[in-house]
Amino acid sequence: MNIVFVARCDYSLLTENMASAFAQLGHEVSVFDLKKHRLQDKYLSKGYSQKRLKSFLNKVKPTMVFVVAPMFVSAVILDEIGNYRREQGGLLVGWIGDVFELNDENKGKCSNFDRLYVTDSYLLTYAGLDEGAFLPLATDPALFIPNQSSRSISCSFVASRNKNRSDFLSGVIRPIDVFGPGWKVESQQSSPHHFSLGGISLKETAGIYARSKIVVNLKNAVNVVNGLNQRSFDPCAAGAVLLQDYIGDLERHFDLESEIIVFRDAAEFEAQYDRILNDSELTSRIATAGRRRVLNAHTYLHRAQHVTQDLDIRG
Repeated sequence: MNIVFVARCDYSLLTENMASAFAQLGHEVSVFDLKKHRLQDKYLSKGYSQKRLKSFLNKVKPTMVFVVAPMFVSAVILDEIGNYRREQGGLLVGWIGDVFELNDENKGKCSNFDRLYVTDSYLLTYAGLDEGAFLPLATDPALFIPNQSSRSISCSFVASRNKNRSDFLSGVIRPIDVFGPGWKVESQQSSPHHFSLGGISLKETAGIYARSKIVVNLKNAVNVVNGLNQRSFDPCAAGAVLLQDYIGDLERHFDLESEIIVFRDAAEFEAQYDRILNDSELTSRIATAGRRRVLNAHTYLHRAQHVTQDLDIRG
């Protein structure tokens, strides 16, 4: 199958990794980066990206168009894909990662797709989808690799700042090395945590996880109800113990307490933090089991295989 991915590509490499996974399965794959073409819209001429997409689709002639985060894609871009489908046929597939408003515009967007996948089980009921449409995020095991020689960071958290994350960190006293954009400089003052401010690449993130004994995950409460993010899988692949705030989809992916450790409030977080760092046998056992589960079930190749089986398509 000839597949075109349409997405706003970013530092997470989500789209690129999915495209690579489909290529490993024998499909012809290409990517149309809306982020790059959106800048051309802004600085060159309005509608440039739409024209470029039309030309791209007519040249590549995909038999499936896979749109990542379709609720954030403009209606004119989706209309252009619809025009191509009416003329050339093929499948239109979408993958939704964030909670969205189910207004008339977004209902219209949803109705255009042959198949919509969601990373958050809450959206199955919310958007009226069946269980087979559940497609969680994943990890890249070629990037997230354990560092066997050193675990020099006791506990790390790599994420952009938002209110619920900031509020949580201000309420715990166990020290955490925090990396990412948006954290305020004044956070350094009288805080048990160490903040490394500014943007951070995925490669740098992988290095931090590989050097960490514990990696904390705190959901973004703005756009998630039950779903896990990449931070739920990448630390495990890198051989760290994942210390995750409890969220509804966890049991869909892991055996709690044997593959990852969870907490529900600050007090439980600190108790689990001490438990992990004070018990090297537990740390080794959890890290090994978590990595095994992720490599066996939660890579991008697993996600691509699910889609091909679900849609009954072959390379």
